[in-house]
Amino acid sequence: ISKGEAKKQARKRKAELQKGIVPKKSVPIPRKDYEYTKLNNLLNGEKDRVNVYSVVLDCSSPYFKEEINKYVVLATLIDETLHPEDSKKVSKKVVKATLFGKTAAELPSPKVVGSILRLHRGETKKFGNTYQFNCDFNIKGSWALYAFEGEDVIEKHGRNITFTSRDQELLNEIQSFSKKYFLSTELAYTPLCEAIKDKRTDFDTLVYIAELKLKGTFVRAKFLAESNSISLNLPQNYRFAFSVGQVVRIRSANIKSAKEITLNEYSNILIVPDQYKSAKLLKKGLLAEGVPLKIKKRMDEYTPSTITTLLKHRNQDVVKLSSFFVNPATGDGKQKFRIKVAVMSIEPKDPREWIVSSDQIAKPIGDKKESKAKPKADCITNWYFKLVLLVKDVSDPTNKTLYRIFICPLSGRGKEFFNVNIDKGPTDQNVKELKEISKKLLKKGAVLDCIVGEVMRRDG
Repeated sequence: ISKGEAKKQARKRKAELQKGIVPKKSVPIPRKDYEYTKLNNLLNGEKDRVNVYSVVLDCSSPYFKEEINKYVVLATLIDETLHPEDSKKVSKKVVKATLFGKTAAELPSPKVVGSILRLHRGETKKFGNTYQFNCDFNIKGSWALYAFEGEDVIEKHGRNITFTSRDQELLNEIQSFSKKYFLSTELAYTPLCEAIKDKRTDFDTLVYIAELKLKGTFVRAKFLAESNSISLNLPQNYRFAFSVGQVVRIRSANIKSAKEITLNEYSNILIVPDQYKSAKLLKKGLLAEGVPLKIKKRMDEYTPSTITTLLKHRNQDVVKLSSFFVNPATGDGKQKFRIKVAVMSIEPKDPREWIVSSDQIAKPIGDKKESKAKPKADCITNWYFKLVLLVKDVSDPTNKTLYRIFICPLSGRGKEFFNVNIDKGPTDQNVKELKEISKKLLKKGAVLDCIVGEVMRRDG
């Protein structure tokens, strides 16, 4: 119901009460679907209260603008109307969006190129020879951010958001476009070698993350591109959405020297997923002929293999392990947290001992003595995983603490963790599969992307 309609109904009820009439219960009016405008219609005139679904091609980080006393995000948006699939030429049309908020937290902060950004109640204004899309979230605007696949909201502005069957259709359409577009189209950027040669400032580039290392009060990031290696110092409180082994697009970088770059206040680092054409070409270029051997060795050394479990949670945000112990999450384990870790060791070492029967559950992990309790002949033995992973958080390069992940048989939790069938207990086939998994987990640079449930503090 609009504000005007709500006020009208309130005045009517007040008048009826004064006359002694008991008002009937008002029947809620179903909310109508929002009308959405395609981006190509934003380039032909000024419009007000516009709603759009768009793909994020580029985006600044939130920064403060003193002249207007607000935080600002500058975004470059596209959709299927600006880049039609049947077009013979690659279109360069984009919509430039300026988003305003009273605080940085009010503004969207995409972490991945190709994320879906839904904006409500924006307006288009003429700026020079083009039309610019503006949206102020402190006045009337709102937003919701989605991944390039899945319908889960990554971030949103406001407590509740409307999501109807029509929204589902529009989200599926724009996600399908986003996938096809980035699988076949290269991102526009300045090659790092050119930027170094010309000592450029305020340029956008594409690089491979070779290292994230804590150095005193900052984190030293080591990037590779073409035949160059360059570093960047980031503050410890930087929002580390990216990790070693990923390709990223750096917005608004400056060459400080042949070995170092710096960022501006509006700079941003967005992840370019491995399946994107630009990411594949950059990685391929790092292994091409003519590239110095030390670059190839570094590329090989820091190419992580990601072991992913429980794929249905892949659109969930990654949580830093340190956050659990500031305000520990406890309970019945129903809440799920996605983490990315490097496995330092596994106990027990023999994968055959990871599989235990229901009569072995009470045994301490690593105890090789045979259980005295024997299952009855007419009982069906249930089999579970029971092991401990000693891990380090790769999503937070400033965190040097080691953590334990208990994969335990309580209530059957963890039985599907490795996606290996253990219904018949340890067999040659499943032990062989687990040995391969163990080898991958312990490989240098390997990243385990998984979901954990109950979190608790034990022995510090």
